[in-house]
Amino acid sequence: MFDYIGENVSFVPNLSWTIFNFSEMLRDFINNSREKGAAISYVFIIFAASESYVNELANMIYAHFPQEAKNFDKFRYDVIKKYKLVIEKNGGLDEESEKFLESLKLLENLRGYLVHFKPVEEKPSDKRKDFEEKLAEKFPMSEGNVFTDRVMNDECLDWARETVLKGIRILYMRNLDPADPSWVDELDPKRFSGGLSIRSNKQ
Repeated sequence: MFDYIGENVSFVPNLSWTIFNFSEMLRDFINNSREKGAAISYVFIIFAASESYVNELANMIYAHFPQEAKNFDKFRYDVIKKYKLVIEKNGGLDEESEKFLESLKLLENLRGYLVHFKPVEEKPSDKRKDFEEKLAEKFPMSEGNVFTDRVMNDECLDWARETVLKGIRILYMRNLDPADPSWVDELDPKRFSGGLSIRSNKQ
């Protein structure tokens, strides 16, 4: 555990909070519009907030540890390894953090599938089937012949949001973030759930 963070240090992640706050506004829009395109954008943005948070926090943590900062920079494009490195160096992995990393990896993969989405789906590969089965363990899937119809629902977005907040909670509980993220616990995880299926833009 790094112990140089003193009472005179005030750190509040700026970009990650801005991105997360925008995702909250987007979620309100989704709740009212039920637009699938906006729901897909939400997945991109909420994942960006997660990566921005660990980047900002690591920059502060490793400010006086050049070698550690160099090791962190090796994972410039791998947010999972970034979180894993910070967690391992500060208390080590446990069951809670392992589950968080598993969910974050699924969220990253979901973002990847949505980025490279094909409107006309071919027969799903075994890899894709396995991926959907893992998602189904995290939240109930919807009916549909197209991947986005099955995945893009309120429960998916709730899961994505809670995954990102879980990472923030884990790092804070290890005393890595001197700022008080009490806003995390004040957020109502169910306030967005409209109980409706998210529709496509063409409907």
